[in-house]
Amino acid sequence: MPSNVMSSSLFHDKSISTAEKYRNSMNDVPKAKLEFSEKVYSIEFSPYLWCHDLICVALASKIIVGQIKFKEEDDCQIEEVSYRKVEELRVEHRVHRMCLSPESNIKIAPKTIILAFTNSKNQLIIVAFDHGADIDRISTKVINSHTGYINGIEYDKEGNFLASCSDDLSCRIWSAANSYAPIYKFFLSSPGIAVSWHKDDSAKLLVAEKSGVITLHNVTTRQTVLSLRSQASPLLSMDWSPTNTDYISAICGGNLVLWCINSPSAPLVDRTVHSEGGIKVKFFPLCESKLLTLGSHDNTLKIHQTSPSGIYTTNISSSLKMCTELTCHHNLPYICTASDNFVTIWKLPV
Repeated sequence: MPSNVMSSSLFHDKSISTAEKYRNSMNDVPKAKLEFSEKVYSIEFSPYLWCHDLICVALASKIIVGQIKFKEEDDCQIEEVSYRKVEELRVEHRVHRMCLSPESNIKIAPKTIILAFTNSKNQLIIVAFDHGADIDRISTKVINSHTGYINGIEYDKEGNFLASCSDDLSCRIWSAANSYAPIYKFFLSSPGIAVSWHKDDSAKLLVAEKSGVITLHNVTTRQTVLSLRSQASPLLSMDWSPTNTDYISAICGGNLVLWCINSPSAPLVDRTVHSEGGIKVKFFPLCESKLLTLGSHDNTLKIHQTSPSGIYTTNISSSLKMCTELTCHHNLPYICTASDNFVTIWKLPV
């Protein structure tokens, strides 16, 4: 990502003609709409190559692991988008966060799905099962160490470690290779909101706090490497660019905040994009100059496009109402949004 593209001086309103040109390049009609039996509380695409077509959907009483295939990947596929349920897991309490292990795979033997999730009882639960196995063969690990809501969980790229952060002012690292034994715990100055591992270096972990502080930790040396701070708060979402790890984004209050870790003293960009508050931010994996944000008031999903000549914002759809969750496909230009009982699939221009 060229530094001039993300320069704060370039974050200004674009001319109507440029913004309209970008809007016109989008298809305002979703590619597919999946209906479920209950309200959808959380959705998460797998970010890993071997299971990139898996999506986890959390409902009130169950988690569904589904497979979404697109025609771009299979010329023999008739439908532009196809979906099938792979596994279903009943849960006793509402699911808050989910993530798949990079060891998950349903393409070659052994076909295994490993899923970590948190719930309203402050539990961290890891479920592992062979694809197609009977329900009584599923192995489950329940961790009750956190004493507050667990807001962020993520595996490292090798699947060796699982990180979690919580309202209890702690971040914890668990050893996936050793039955999820605790290996490292450190305290935060405010509730932990999100964690994110470096895509190439499993020793580096980002932790975002509600106060607007983001710290980079080396879990091997157990030292804080870097600290970033937003003047706006509360921080409710953070994302580390999957294509260029120099860049970190966050939603703080209603502001979209962007940092370059090579110049950490001040954000490159700090601009209000949701006047009544934002709840989610994501880098678009196929285009490092594009970010998506979700507002808290009218649940508006916005796309922010940067370029050497500036940056501008547009809504993905004027008809999109009550969107509460967002996840991005990591290999193709698709995103999914959750609203009531539906998961809607959109295609974005790259």
